[in-house]
Amino acid sequence: MSAHGKLGQQRTTNAKASPQVVHIIESLTPDDILSGREEGEALRRVLEQVGLGCRYYRVVSGQTFIKALVKVGEGHVRGQLPVVHISAHGSEAGFALTDGTRLTWEDFGKICQILNPQLDSKLILCMSSCHGHEAYRAISKSSDDSFHALVGPKGTISVPDSLIGFATFYHHMAKNTPIHGAVSAMGAATGLAPGTFVHTSGDALRASHRQRETAEKFRAALETFAAAIAAQAKRGT
Repeated sequence: MSAHGKLGQQRTTNAKASPQVVHIIESLTPDDILSGREEGEALRRVLEQVGLGCRYYRVVSGQTFIKALVKVGEGHVRGQLPVVHISAHGSEAGFALTDGTRLTWEDFGKICQILNPQLDSKLILCMSSCHGHEAYRAISKSSDDSFHALVGPKGTISVPDSLIGFATFYHHMAKNTPIHGAVSAMGAATGLAPGTFVHTSGDALRASHRQRETAEKFRAALETFAAAIAAQAKRGT
């Protein structure tokens, strides 16, 4: 297939029958392709074994990335719990696609604002990339309806550790383990320090927004009060 006009690969496994569907969107570097480091493809096989529905997309550019997300939205079945798993190389600023396109966390947050309502506001976002949890900081600045839950590493992470961690997460998801329990199991399975993998709920995102709005209103009220006092003092002199 064309590297820029179409999705590189798309595979579907038991997606309609499962109450939970994991949409794996993977973007590899040329070195990944050469060495066979395909975390998303490996996870697809794990999902087959644990009985979760899976749709796998290999994307190479911003255009194919958006096309994959359109397919996620259009293929959503009400009642299913949609998981979008992004497998890419990330940094504190965002993540990169095969052709060198870089998506900032802020831009990705805007995409999630559009996608989540299409998924009945039930999006579970799994970021398998270095600094994947940075997406929360960017998203929390602009919207309180961008995901139902977000799971990802706080700092750098190796491909093997990310693979083992998320394989464990989905194994527990198939057993209906609560998300916070599945995230705890990720750390135990990889032997990494507690807090390497982090879970943030949509409720926490909304609470953060309410807290910030309250602080902004409080600050504005104080500034108004201070201005009134200054004006009164000026009239009295």
